[in-house]
Amino acid sequence: MNKLYLLVIKKSFQVKYSDLLDIFDIDAIQRILFEATQGSIYFIGEGIVKFFVRCSYKHQPEVDEKGRPLFNQTTPLHHAAELWYNWKYNVIHELFKIYDRVDVNYTDTYGVKLFHIACLCGCYNIVKKFLELGQDPDDIVPKQGDSEQNIKYLKSLKGKSPLLIALEQKHKHVVELLLRKGADPNYACEKGLTPLHIVCDVFGHVEGYTFSKMFFEMHETQRSVRVDAQDYLKRSPLHYLVLDGLKKSTMQLLVRNGANPNLMEKDGSIPLHILCMRDAIDDLENRKILVNVQDNLGRTPLHYSLMDGCKKTIVKTLLRRDANPNLTDVDAVTPLHILCMRDDINDLAETFFKICDEQNRQVRINPKDDIQRTPLHYVLYNSDKEMAEILLKRDADPNSADGDGLTPLHWICKRPDNNDDLAEMFFEACDKKKRRVRVNAQTSWGATPLHFALRFSETGTKKMVKLLLENGACPNIADEDGLTPLLIICMRSDSRALAKIFFKICDEKNLPAQTRPMVEPEQAPDILPSSKNQFEIQAVI
Repeated sequence: MNKLYLLVIKKSFQVKYSDLLDIFDIDAIQRILFEATQGSIYFIGEGIVKFFVRCSYKHQPEVDEKGRPLFNQTTPLHHAAELWYNWKYNVIHELFKIYDRVDVNYTDTYGVKLFHIACLCGCYNIVKKFLELGQDPDDIVPKQGDSEQNIKYLKSLKGKSPLLIALEQKHKHVVELLLRKGADPNYACEKGLTPLHIVCDVFGHVEGYTFSKMFFEMHETQRSVRVDAQDYLKRSPLHYLVLDGLKKSTMQLLVRNGANPNLMEKDGSIPLHILCMRDAIDDLENRKILVNVQDNLGRTPLHYSLMDGCKKTIVKTLLRRDANPNLTDVDAVTPLHILCMRDDINDLAETFFKICDEQNRQVRINPKDDIQRTPLHYVLYNSDKEMAEILLKRDADPNSADGDGLTPLHWICKRPDNNDDLAEMFFEACDKKKRRVRVNAQTSWGATPLHFALRFSETGTKKMVKLLLENGACPNIADEDGLTPLLIICMRSDSRALAKIFFKICDEKNLPAQTRPMVEPEQAPDILPSSKNQFEIQAVI
């Protein structure tokens, strides 16, 4: 084969057809073409094919005893399409100059015909000739083949229509030709994907718009396009369009042609859910959109719009379209929970509450998720002072305990950084609302906010301890391990200085600090009596 290539590579080397048959018999030429299209070195095969084209060689079909062509054959075209479909189409076009009889539509063991290969490789003129001769534009490649041979690519054509085959390769003119000749624009492959699904899924913005427009223009004179066809995931073309990124013009084109923006896919989401996930939303041609549809996770578009990276305009649009700010997902999480889980949300929160107020929609400030946390818990976990103040002004409960018994004050005291300012604001805001703070609330293991401040705080411990004690924290409550605040102080590296301040504050506040608790945890008052008490330090033996 290599020697033959070196001989025929020069374009000047040409043999007349009559002389060619003196050098090679028909069977030999067929064997050479098969070998040329099965080889792994592309340029050798291409050079040999072009040589036979220059010699004006035309394939003559085998016939049966009645002179009828034998159609069920695998040809060099099938092999070339298998090996080179993704490299170059040159050799395919050249081979069609040899296999130029469109009345002989050879079919391989998978049911792939020369017509399918012409569609696959964008051979417009060949496709046109097949169709003019009466070829069915909807000739589907059979889903089941007869051969077990491991042919990867042509095998993947099973169950596909010529239109799908040409569309996947983005052969615009072939697609348009097939549509004009009556190809079904709604035929779906085994996964339920229609041509419009493919356009919206894998095509870029410009290509997607061009091909989509072509489909809708064709349907005016041919078959109607099922714009809301759903695949095996129950996704419509509009779902794929917004999944792949915002393609505004194509999206508007689909909606203008009747696409339903409220169609629900298998997981319960609608296109609006996906748009909100991708930080993109449009007026959708003023179509009525169900903004409160919940997917299988119970989430609404508003839930997704409030997740990381969203734009304020999306939230504004949804709320002004009557999005419900109080719907919960499967984890009992509300949009306000999500908002409060984020960092730097104050501007967005202001917009959120402002529009809800304008719409007379009451926002539930104290909903609990499935681990019993309120939005205030999450805000304080993030040490967001401004947002915490907004929630407290709107009657957030300062004493609501989560599933482990942690109150908002526990979360303030649990942070390792300096949260004195946050704690001061917390107490001041509660005083203004005349809300009593349970400073001695205990977790499921008996720890109070004072325990947390002494155990977790690395900076500002002295000021935090003073603030808690001044607001009624009991210095003697023991947790389930028997640890009192004073015992925790003794475990710290700065125990001497901290103990000195601890005793001083207790003395000033008339609080009896004991190394052995004199009261049981549940008996500790939230506000201690104001009568004068001296320290009572008892040795632990």
